[in-house]
Amino acid sequence: MSKCQATQLSARLPPLRCSRAVTTWQHARVNHYRANKPGVLPPDGSPTIGGFTLSAGRRFTPPGAGEPVLWLTNETPGPYLGRPPSVDLYAGLRRQFTTSGLWPLLVCRERQNETEEEWLADELDPRAASNPDAVDVLSLLAPVYAEEIGSDWPPWVYATLPSELNRLAEPVAGDYDESYIEDLVDNRYMNRLALVPVTRPADVLLVLGWQGAQHRHCHYDPGQVTAVLRGLEDRFGAMPVTLRPGAFELAAQRPPTSHDQIRLLVAEASAFAYRLGAEAYDEEAFDIYVRGFGAPWWMFWWNSF
Repeated sequence: MSKCQATQLSARLPPLRCSRAVTTWQHARVNHYRANKPGVLPPDGSPTIGGFTLSAGRRFTPPGAGEPVLWLTNETPGPYLGRPPSVDLYAGLRRQFTTSGLWPLLVCRERQNETEEEWLADELDPRAASNPDAVDVLSLLAPVYAEEIGSDWPPWVYATLPSELNRLAEPVAGDYDESYIEDLVDNRYMNRLALVPVTRPADVLLVLGWQGAQHRHCHYDPGQVTAVLRGLEDRFGAMPVTLRPGAFELAAQRPPTSHDQIRLLVAEASAFAYRLGAEAYDEEAFDIYVRGFGAPWWMFWWNSF
């Protein structure tokens, strides 16, 4: 591919929607989803949270933990005709978070012969976590990215991504937009609903002690993962929606809008989770991969490595 073609690829990364970028994180922070204190996990049974009556569930305590870390419905919702009721329930529980202190999370399994409780028991350990307040995200990710970008990639990769990760993607300012949540959650109604006691959504995996962020290259403990998630929440309103073995999904209420923001965010993601893979060797697939970070739904996974 010629240099001109590589330049054309980069030019195909304009904003997917309009918003105003700012130069400091503080200006982008909107503390819409903050609770004064972590909530109290509901008892086993069918509790009512903020006017919403939940299906039967129970508290879950990981092996070795001294107390429960989440509340989980007993059964997966069955198939529905039309709009699944779990969409309204999930959106309602998000709105109640500031008073309940319980963040809703959709939990699913990868294998039919394994229950959610089984893989949660394998991946949750609240005892093994560093302090996210002591983690500098750029210092954490930059060396990993340097190793990654140093590989032999096609020219369009180097034309799109930075040669080094010396700064993080700038934040996007604006109001919180909940309108997209319904469509995103709609096709995930087969997941079980969990409630996690936190004061902010980004701390969910810290409270759970989620150990799934590991592959052959590196292992990020829950405190390091939380530091990254806090940054994504502050800059883009990105908050956890689903959790599965070795992976989670975020919904970004203010996704990046400029070419520079997107390319830097892809660099961060390449160092944090899945790294560049087979899609990097196909120009069209790489273009789609990069543009995905301008959309409001991001998946981070480690279990394929």
